[in-house]
Amino acid sequence: RIPGLFQVRGYESGARGGDRAWGAGAELRVPLAIVHRGSGVLPVHADRIAGTLWGDAAGVAGTVGGVAGAEGERTHGRTLASLGAEFAVVHALFFQSPAMLRVGVAVPVQGLQPLGSGGAGGGTEPSWRRPGASVYAAMGWSF
Repeated sequence: RIPGLFQVRGYESGARGGDRAWGAGAELRVPLAIVHRGSGVLPVHADRIAGTLWGDAAGVAGTVGGVAGAEGERTHGRTLASLGAEFAVVHALFFQSPAMLRVGVAVPVQGLQPLGSGGAGGGTEPSWRRPGASVYAAMGWSF
């Protein structure tokens, strides 16, 4: 499966599987404001606000544990890609090290097309579809 190391925002972790993987991402972060203020006597401090445009992509090839990928098919050439934007605030709560709170939207642009559908005799419906736009939030420290 595509683990967190190759995570593509807008898709669930493990959306693809294989024994070889690649991942790439690009971000353009633009500073919007330098706040550098606290909130009276409360232990809350806002430092910087930024906007980000980003793109993520990851793909897999091969098999998972000697068994072919999703639904018994090889996953070679199955790439996931998404684009999005986010709003980030660098802050400090309760006198801790500054952390970044990010809120954004992810729009999948490639991947998870239907793998197949049943024929006229019933069968199964397509099992994988591209999800719609999703909103996410994350908080953590910069590396």
